[in-house]
Amino acid sequence: MDDAKELRRTVIAREIERQLASKPVELMEGICQGLDEADSLEVKCAKMVRNGIVISINIAADLAIGMMVELGIAEPKSEDELRRSIMSVIK
Repeated sequence: MDDAKELRRTVIAREIERQLASKPVELMEGICQGLDEADSLEVKCAKMVRNGIVISINIAADLAIGMMVELGIAEPKSEDELRRSIMSVIK
């Protein structure tokens, strides 16, 4: 592996660690979102795993988009452009 790839991995790993450390309460709330006391242990675990996957995807997407904007590969979109893009998927 070349040095640039290794450096990118290190930067991404540090950013993920920073994000996880900066909001532990919010992460736990997100992981436990949708749990119900009436749920079985298996259902609670499945919901927590699903929530963890969603959180991981969101963190990864935020990092990837941020890096692409910083590198000039993508341009940040205005709120209106983002809303139109979301609505076009729904239609």
